Amino acid sequence: MQGMDLALLVSPALAGARPHCGGCRPRMSAVSGAGIIAMSSAEPPPGLAPGLRERKKTRTRIAIQRQAIRLFLDQGYAGTTVEQIAAAAEVSPSTFFRYFPTKEDVVIRDDYDRLMLDAFRAQPRELTPVQ
Repeated sequence: MQGMDLALLVSPALAGARPHCGGCRPRMSAVSGAGIIAMSSAEPPPGLAPGLRERKKTRTRIAIQRQAIRLFLDQGYAGTTVEQIAAAAEVSPSTFFRYFPTKEDVVIRDDYDRLMLDAFRAQPRELTPVQ
């Protein structure tokens, strides 16, 4: 991703607006030369409201992503370090790595991958890829 320009479509949650409920998580898409990459987190199962700990984790994850995207736009991807992202999000670098294994994961993380794969596998075998 080095040297790649990112045009971002950011949801209100990541743009600074408040999500409509504490259990909702952000959606964000990054459009790059490699295609569209969706980032988001699934909502909790119906009837199961997230606890304080999960809500705090969600806020921290959003803060890290928001600051990373801001820095990538201001300084470029290659010109931004994990330490800068962590400092801007007011977390330590080790906390950054608890949420995102690599700097790339801040941009390409997609919690819907598992859901999409499950939906794909649930389709009848006789369907062609185009259907």
